[in-house]
Amino acid sequence: AIRDVREMLQAVTALLKSEPRCPNFNVPASDSLIVVGDIHGQLSDLLLIFQTYGPPDPAGSHYLFNGDFVDRGDNSVEVMMIMVAFKLAFPKAVHLNRGNHEDALANQHYGFADEVKKKCPGTFQDFQDFFENLPLAAVVNNHTFVVHGGLFR
Repeated sequence: AIRDVREMLQAVTALLKSEPRCPNFNVPASDSLIVVGDIHGQLSDLLLIFQTYGPPDPAGSHYLFNGDFVDRGDNSVEVMMIMVAFKLAFPKAVHLNRGNHEDALANQHYGFADEVKKKCPGTFQDFQDFFENLPLAAVVNNHTFVVHGGLFR
């Protein structure tokens, strides 16, 4: 329901506000880090990645989604809500960086705004509040700097 979407977005936004804008997180040597970029609303691609590498799991598979979650594809809302659900469930195993498509102007130009209006009316600003609080980059194991290459306005 739309109320659930709004509540999840508000919860994840509050979580992100409590974290650094450039988090430094550790992944144990025994675990995997899967870095994923530019899903662009392609639900089948996201599900294939989970099928191939397993879902996020604090005891095994850590994920860093490196921006451009939405726009262009037909299932940006579904992709985004899956990522939000995993971030809320496993905040230490799921990390989200902001890309250039996590931006209101890009969303209006490339289709996410229309998709939100159709699927979850009244929640576009909740998505934008969430996007505006996403980290801009991440550091993994005090060693590897990960940032999306695109710039938002």
